[in-house]
Parts: sequence; C-alpha cells; structure tokens
Amino acid sequence: MPPGRSPTGPPGTTDAVEELLGRLVAPATANAEREGAALAEAAGVATIPAADWQYYSERVRRERFALDASVLRPYLELETVLHDGVFHAAELVYGISFTPRPDLVSYHPDARIYEVHDADGSPLGLYLGDFHARESKRGGAWMDALVPQSRLLGHRAVVVNNLNVAKPPAGEPVLLTWSEVNTLFHEFGHALHGLFSDVRYPLLSGTRVPRDFVEFPSQVNEVWADWPEILSHYARHHVTGEPMPAELPARLREAETFGAGFRMVEHQAAAVLDWAWHPRPRRGTGRRRGRGLRGGRAGALRAVGVRDPAALSHRLLRPCLRRRLRGRVLRLPLGGGAGRRHRALVPREREDDPRER
Repeated sequence: MPPGRSPTGPPGTTDAVEELLGRLVAPATANAEREGAALAEAAGVATIPAADWQYYSERVRRERFALDASVLRPYLELETVLHDGVFHAAELVYGISFTPRPDLVSYHPDARIYEVHDADGSPLGLYLGDFHARESKRGGAWMDALVPQSRLLGHRAVVVNNLNVAKPPAGEPVLLTWSEVNTLFHEFGHALHGLFSDVRYPLLSGTRVPRDFVEFPSQVNEVWADWPEILSHYARHHVTGEPMPAELPARLREAETFGAGFRMVEHQAAAVLDWAWHPRPRRGTGRRRGRGLRGGRAGALRAVGVRDPAALSHRLLRPCLRRRLRGRVLRLPLGGGAGRRHRALVPREREDDPRER
C-alpha cells in the first residue's frame, strides 16, 4: 500500500490489518534500502547482495565500533555493577532497598543473600546472587524462583539470579564484559518480576505468565545498563575510581543502533508472515480464501512492499524492542513515576477473580 494512504478496510477486519502492515512496511523498507546503499559504500562494493547483507553489516560494524574488551572491563567490576548499578537503578525506579543477609545460609558459599524491602519498608522477599561458574553448575544465565510468592500459602518470593562468570584468584577483582553486564541487568529484571508478584496461587506467581510477556520486564531492565545516570554511577575504574571515558558508552550506543533499518524490516516481516498464515481457511471449508501466502513467503512480503525478501532472516530481535521501550514505556524521568508505570504492568489477580473463590 502506498505510504500516506488512508486505510479503507472497516475497523476490526483482516483488510484493515493488512493495510496497516502495508503502511508500516513501506517507509521502513525505504530506510533499509538507504542503509544498504551506505553499507555498500562503506564496504567498498557496488551493491550488497541479499545473501551477503549480514556478512558486510557485521564487517562494517566491527571496523567502526569494535571495542577491545580489555578497555571496558576495568570499569565493570562485579560488586560495583551489582550495588551501584543494578541495585541502584531499582532503588531509583521503584524505591526498593537491598540489605545483605550474611547470617542466612545459602545452598552454596558463592550465593549471597539480600533481603528486599518495598518503598514503604514492607518486606518483598529474598534475592540470591550466584554469579560464578563451577563444575556442579550448568552453563548460561537464568533466574529462578526458589519460593514462588503466594498469598494462599503466606509465602514471599525467594528468587535467584545465576551467571557463569569465571572466579578469579582470591583478592582479585571480578571484571565483567559489557555483554555480562547486560545479562546481569536482564536477569535481574526477571528477579524483579518474581519479587513484585502479588497473587494468591503459586501457579500464577512471578514469571509464570504467558510466554509473550515473560521477557518484557527483563528487557525493560536492560535499558538501565547504559542509561547515562545509571552508567555514570557504576562504570568506574576499579583501581583509580575514574569514570568510564565518555566516548566508550557513546560508541556502545552507536553500535546498538547500527543497522536499525534492516532490523526494523526484519521485525515487520515476521509480523507480515504471521499474518499471511493467519487468515488461511482449512481446505475444503468453502470459505473465502484470504491473501494468505500466495506466491510463498517471498510473495507475501513483496505484496506489502519488501522488494528483497531473501535478505531477511525474520527474527524478532532484542535491540529493536529495547529501542521501542525507550520511547514508549519509559517516557517518564528516572524515578518513582516510571517505576509505578512499569510495575503496574506486572499481572496480578483481581479480587473478584473466580479462581480466588
């Protein structure tokens, strides 16, 4: 559908949805094509073939934005990132506080325990941080609820974050990569989801929500990792205390937005393909066939203005969602207002919920 054209399909119909998708895809595709021309110029080639787009994009990204991990890591010491970054952001946004509880015995000496209190001083639960790799621990990073919150059982949440950061020799600092910092903020968003839970039945507690929502609180929390007010509070040299040079976070942000046009088209192409499947009737039903996947996947994409469908991998990418969160969910200044707005999105049971009876 041409840009700027008003939708003609009646509201609530498949035609209206298809027209809306067409209006969104056209300008995004034009932006991606401009990006492709700039990419070809930077890569020193005439054009970027569809199959080579990712290769050249990554090559230019490395040349422009590659940061040596050894340059960043001295400013990303684990204890400072945790207390002056992750906890500090939660304190500013939600008003909650964290108190170390060394008197409580954890399941492993590496797992430290914090008692978490709400802004009014009432207890929310316990938070455990288990950040080091060991032979008895599986790889990766994750959050888990050791005790799900439940009003029925009178339980407050006990949640744990796990990373697999190599443990240095005794007395040496634990220096993180930028990827590990983002992962810690991400997993802590899941932990907040569990701590903020306020339901009767444990089956509905915390992250036990529909799959398309469970990553929302964690990706919201990732935003604070490079938020200037938060970053400047924790990104300090572990020896000298000097703040991270301003050009380093600037390059990180530029690297994140590089290729945004292509990623936006990927995001929208996934929606187009999902929608193309959606209206197709079963064979033999006699119902009018919708636009569907006439011409296959490429045909469905070309129908809405994507001229080079082979270049797309049709992934829903995290950076795209994070940029949307910056502009929509977090419009309020850093502080209680933004925290209340986000916290209100955490699903809670209504008092008149029939499951409560």
